[in-house]
Amino acid sequence: MIHEVSFYIAANVRIPNLHFGVFDEEGKFQKSVPLRFNTSGRSQLYEYQGPMPLLFFEEEKKPTEADPNAVTRTPVASISLQKAPEKVLLLFHPNLNHPDSGPKYSVSGVNLNDDAVPGGHISVFNFTRQEYMGAIGRRRNRDDVDFVKIKPGINEPVPIHPAGPVNLFAEIKDEGWTQVYDNNFQCDSDERLLLVLFPPRFPGSINIGGRLIRFPLNGEGDAEDGEVEETP
Repeated sequence: MIHEVSFYIAANVRIPNLHFGVFDEEGKFQKSVPLRFNTSGRSQLYEYQGPMPLLFFEEEKKPTEADPNAVTRTPVASISLQKAPEKVLLLFHPNLNHPDSGPKYSVSGVNLNDDAVPGGHISVFNFTRQEYMGAIGRRRNRDDVDFVKIKPGINEPVPIHPAGPVNLFAEIKDEGWTQVYDNNFQCDSDERLLLVLFPPRFPGSINIGGRLIRFPLNGEGDAEDGEVEETP
């Protein structure tokens, strides 16, 4: 069965030499399309037509006498999107256990339809394996704080228009609850925010990384993002 999916890509690092295939209506491979990661947010919009799962692969030129243009393709990630929304954001993250266990990259999909995240809201995608407590979103006053649990994966959207903080805390052994992320974001009523959390960059660090991606409502703004908020 042939599926059609429109998707963006994003990652905490620029991933080189990543491609996906394009197929005809009968499922026959036609060509490969290179992906370009934008370090300042999401990528351009890509269109996929083909079978599931959607495979991502690295290419290496291996010319032979019979075929000087021969290429080998090595799968490095995949995701199944049989019931994909109209538009989806694919988040890539290097698999630290590779090659001992699992593919080279893990990939997760985030629904970008307007009914998934309302305008003026922020949603958090937690790429780490740890849960956090967060003080997120707009406040009526300085002491008006509602803490929410941030679980691995996608979390429920929280109102943040016109602006608000994102303060995340982790329970550290022998130290108790410790702040691991701190930022403030502005958000228009006609846009949505997605904050992607990544593990600390350096061994022993407790400060998690965060990448902010902005999405307008009503399917506008399919060009690459030009704004990013990031912490070490």
